[in-house]
Amino acid sequence: MLRPTPKLRFPKNKPQKSIQKLQKSIDSYTSFKGSKFIFLNLEKDFADKIDWNYSEYGKLWTYNLNYFEYLSQKEISKEKGIKLINDFVQNSEKIKDGLEPFPTSLRIINWIKFVVEYQISDEHILQSLAAQLLLLEKNVEYHLLGNHLLENYFSLISGAAFFNNQRIFDKYQDKLVGQLNEQILKDGAHFELSPMYHQLMLFRAMDTYNFLFHSPFCESNVVLSLKSKIKKMLGWLEQITFNSGEIPLLNDAAKNIAPMSFELFEYAKRLNIESEPSELFDSGYRRWHFGCVEMVVDIGQIGPDYIPGHAHSDAFNFVICVDNQPFIVDVGTSTYEKGRIRDFERSTFAHNTVVVRNQNQSQVWAGFRVGKRATVEVEVDDESEIIALHDGYRDLGITHKRSFAKAEDALEIVDELIGVSERGIAYFHFHPDVNVEIFEKSVKTDLGSLAFAGAFSITKESFQYSEQFNKRVESQKVIVNFSTELRTIINFADTLSNR
Repeated sequence: MLRPTPKLRFPKNKPQKSIQKLQKSIDSYTSFKGSKFIFLNLEKDFADKIDWNYSEYGKLWTYNLNYFEYLSQKEISKEKGIKLINDFVQNSEKIKDGLEPFPTSLRIINWIKFVVEYQISDEHILQSLAAQLLLLEKNVEYHLLGNHLLENYFSLISGAAFFNNQRIFDKYQDKLVGQLNEQILKDGAHFELSPMYHQLMLFRAMDTYNFLFHSPFCESNVVLSLKSKIKKMLGWLEQITFNSGEIPLLNDAAKNIAPMSFELFEYAKRLNIESEPSELFDSGYRRWHFGCVEMVVDIGQIGPDYIPGHAHSDAFNFVICVDNQPFIVDVGTSTYEKGRIRDFERSTFAHNTVVVRNQNQSQVWAGFRVGKRATVEVEVDDESEIIALHDGYRDLGITHKRSFAKAEDALEIVDELIGVSERGIAYFHFHPDVNVEIFEKSVKTDLGSLAFAGAFSITKESFQYSEQFNKRVESQKVIVNFSTELRTIINFADTLSNR
């Protein structure tokens, strides 16, 4: 059954804004030039008439068009921004996807920042903003939960602060605090375990704090709760961010979607919020340093049991940077559209771990669904050794055990298939800038060498690497076939001696 198109109902009373100033937020990525909109690396020129329902590039692109994040571009003038907003207002009765709760949530926040920055008092704009707030209130995404519900609550509280709406504020302040307590883990990570979504949720939390701090609700308990969570989230982001400033692209993650870590750290300083030191724990990620080598390992569960939609089948996956250069990488996320590419990028085959009998550890399907899940048990977890097991192949009578041990200039990875005798395939995906040469029992690259004990074949194949949505670059992966046990030594000695 098709859901009816949402309709805006304008408030009877003339809305009044109560926020007169804000700390500067973060400039958005350039996505609007002249009459061209560029989202997810797909460009559309609407010339003189914007089609707010444009759907040829998929729903996520349509959502981006309706987010209005481009109002925060450095290149957007007050006049151009008002023209874009008025075009939306005049066509609001025809808009479909753009009035759904998620894009409405982001649009409310982006409009508030723009209206406050330029001290806009246009009655039609304020009425539309108030109407969108009421529409969102009637369509909160309780059925989706996760980051969608958190975005809804951020927006409702932000709108309540902007309009000094005590009723909406009272109704949702405890709900926002409750979701923050549920979705932000003890180590500070967002519970969907995507570093990109963590950046997005942190950004939204800071914007909401910014609004509340400059509103009549500045002394409310929700302000204290937000500040506490922001400090923890900053601490986790400091731990997970590479020295290059980039995040590991784990689970659903891509560049040019969320603000970069340094931008979030600078925003926090403007808000006078300091990070709270964090040790990676609940999130299941671990980060090791040795010399100029940085590695992030995933020994966590697939994600929250009731909402693993942004999770990948990637137990024991790892990524490595050497001297701020990506070396061993995740395949990445290039699309949210259901189909072959989305299925592959979420699969075990697309990660630096072990596949048995051409099966995924966890059943990822239909774009954002997960069936049977691998469960991880950690045996050893210290600064120089990690040992963990997962039962994703329990239907085959097999447990996959993987250990990581680090030396001064090398990393040892041992894979064991415990149970019935079975062959495994270990995958190692390399960044496109890395030159890969295959030898009988080893691999040589310009950033390190890999030697394999227990392998009976080593091959090299190409794959499509994606740092950004809809942008795929050919790169090289190494496929290692083994029986029962594989011992991999990644040696960085030659690379480190040349630095």
